[in-house]
Amino acid sequence: MAEAILDQVHVSNMFNLRGIVAVVTGGGSVSAMRFSAEMECSWYGYKGIGLMMSTTLMSNGATVYIIGPVQADLDKIAKIYNDAAVQSGKDGRMYGLAGDIRKKKEAIRLAEEVGSRSPYVTVLFNNAGISEGRFERPKESTAAAFQKAYFTNLQEETFDNVMHANATGPYWLTFAFLPLLEKWKEAGFTGIGGRKFAPQVIMTSSMNGWTKDPATSGFSFPYLYSKSAIGHATSTLAHELLPLDIRVNGIAPGLFLTEMSAPGSSDALGQSQFTDFDKFKFAVPCTQPPPEDGGLPVPAGSKTDMGALVLFLVSNWFVNGETVLIDGGEQNTMAETILNEVNVANMFDLRGVVAVVTGGGSAFQAAYFNDLEEEQFDNVIHTNATGPYWMTFAFLPLLEKWKELGFTATGGKKFVPQVVMTSSMNGWTKDPATAGFSFPYLYSKSAIGHATSTLAHELLPLGVRVNGIAPGVFLTEMSAPGLTDSLGQSHFKAYETLGLKVPCTQPPTTDGERPVPAGSKTDMGALVLFLVSNWFVNGETVLIDGGTLLVHPSSF
Repeated sequence: MAEAILDQVHVSNMFNLRGIVAVVTGGGSVSAMRFSAEMECSWYGYKGIGLMMSTTLMSNGATVYIIGPVQADLDKIAKIYNDAAVQSGKDGRMYGLAGDIRKKKEAIRLAEEVGSRSPYVTVLFNNAGISEGRFERPKESTAAAFQKAYFTNLQEETFDNVMHANATGPYWLTFAFLPLLEKWKEAGFTGIGGRKFAPQVIMTSSMNGWTKDPATSGFSFPYLYSKSAIGHATSTLAHELLPLDIRVNGIAPGLFLTEMSAPGSSDALGQSQFTDFDKFKFAVPCTQPPPEDGGLPVPAGSKTDMGALVLFLVSNWFVNGETVLIDGGEQNTMAETILNEVNVANMFDLRGVVAVVTGGGSAFQAAYFNDLEEEQFDNVIHTNATGPYWMTFAFLPLLEKWKELGFTATGGKKFVPQVVMTSSMNGWTKDPATAGFSFPYLYSKSAIGHATSTLAHELLPLGVRVNGIAPGVFLTEMSAPGLTDSLGQSHFKAYETLGLKVPCTQPPTTDGERPVPAGSKTDMGALVLFLVSNWFVNGETVLIDGGTLLVHPSSF
């Protein structure tokens, strides 16, 4: 019996991937692909985290389909490693498939192509990504300098392109490959190596989906937005796919030496020769030992670090909805905003204050894939996430002028210039019921929720605060359409149709009525006055949800 137990937990059994079929987007590439506005694609090279994943899988016996833009490049890298596998007696093989991972119709085509070659898929790695729209921090602490760096030099198409590749593309691919993942279950989960594996989707997000310093995102807000969105969507998709018994997990890499982080440094085998570590503008506490032939310790992850994580996730049944941070401790060195409860004792006389309020975007209630269009994703993300980014920097000069006036309102109270974002509790929850069953809405609110603290970090030199409000259920035309009177007051009563548990209710408005499981205008008004009048809160998103996330799975 003891011998059998030791045999079961031996690496040759746990990680024997023969019979496993894996699909890796960007699997023969750099960690980034570049797509032009004309939808043409080209590689930076053949090196990156995707190649680390693909070579680990095939080295341990899996059949791996790598997806990228150019077939000839994919064939070239596949031949290099297939030849090596034959020479070393390894069973795994790699095959390239060209495709545009941003498009819904391409996701369908790619799944059909893999399905024509294999009866099932064991694991889908949504790894491919791009980084565009990088900025240089302004040297002057003026609104004009910040507006030029973060706003004028950044194009709408750049935001769209990065969001499509890094966030919405993985959504389309997940559901396009769902039938093939389900067929792996029908095959009995069993690889030729004798080990049972759970069908799984693994997302590549990034440590910068959580950090507040955009240095970790290569100084790209489009990249940061996209990785925040896919990072949160990982746990929500895991929640939603529970009935299918398909896992969804994530990998959040820190610095790995690839063609994205160190362009031009990789050889034909995808191995980086980069040594100029001083170029990186952040610290990595946990370094790799120096090469055997001498040199400095390497402040970056290695192919064996990534490979070990890949094998752990693929072989594990008991991890679901988890994103594993693999960043060498970088998050431990990033500045975090930690606020204790603030006892508000301020006057709320706002005479003289000028405020601009934008209306929120509406959620789209649609099925996961077939009834959901790319334009719907774009419209929601434009309205709820990228739109507030443009508005913030467009109004920056006017916010700066408030400082020039001495901050003083007519009512005698000094107020700090501030941007207040409306995100949502569903930027943190794993249950899409809190988002009105809309993944585009959930993606957008996750992105703007994280961007709040990052923008606060970036605007510190200007003395402009950025805070957020994350509402739960409020009775509006979004949550209860058609039941609002001419004064904007809702007369909705069918609370059970909301599909949510709200522990903290409002008292009934009249005798004999039920308590109201929603926020009120005075709840929201008090929070608005608190934020507008406060100097000591910055980078904070205040959750106002009646305790909903205490009883729905969340990461708040």
